[in-house]
Amino acid sequence: MENQLSSRNSPCCAVLMATTGRRDLLRSVSLPSVRKQSAAPVLLVLVADRCVIESEFACEMAAARGIEFVLLRNLREAGAAGAWNTGLEFLASRGFDGFVAMLDDDDEWDATHVAANLAAARRTNATVVVSGLRFLRNGEHRERVIPQAYTDRMFLVGNPGWQGSNTFAAMRALTAVGGFRDGLASANDRDLAIRLLRCPEVRVAYTGEWTATWHQSSTRP
Repeated sequence: MENQLSSRNSPCCAVLMATTGRRDLLRSVSLPSVRKQSAAPVLLVLVADRCVIESEFACEMAAARGIEFVLLRNLREAGAAGAWNTGLEFLASRGFDGFVAMLDDDDEWDATHVAANLAAARRTNATVVVSGLRFLRNGEHRERVIPQAYTDRMFLVGNPGWQGSNTFAAMRALTAVGGFRDGLASANDRDLAIRLLRCPEVRVAYTGEWTATWHQSSTRP
């Protein structure tokens, strides 16, 4: 287990997702994109926040290519941060020391997303990797700038393109900054980015590729 869950010699990846029970999106968008990764994650952790997800449904959707699946209930403060921290606490209890790739339940990855991030981490010895996250609103592509070099000040007003579904960070980096901030109603991505970028133990790399897609719909809250 130590070899499988360690990133220091051969990087591996665990996927962390939080959901409010949007089964249709889990079934049609996010989980299929996890299953199709060319570099398969070793573990998928799905945390149900203020909802009930039947383990049979989730296991059916997640089971593929030897990816271990774990379904958890948010044991901390309600909201995305509490759900993600519940998942991080579970990974810590397992001794996981690889990379954590986050994905929102309504977003998706290209098949090369995990592979591209792991390759960038190996190439640069990075503890955080940022790839391009496309923006589709109501199915229409909106132009964004590919992530290249971020500073903490870029996230003080707005977000230049590092969000939940393209967060890819070593477990030890997330632990060093204390994970997410329970109870924060919004801007969790910006809050985490600022703290990671200010952490002297963190080394950031960029894939220079668009490998993930952020879906936004005017019909969904």
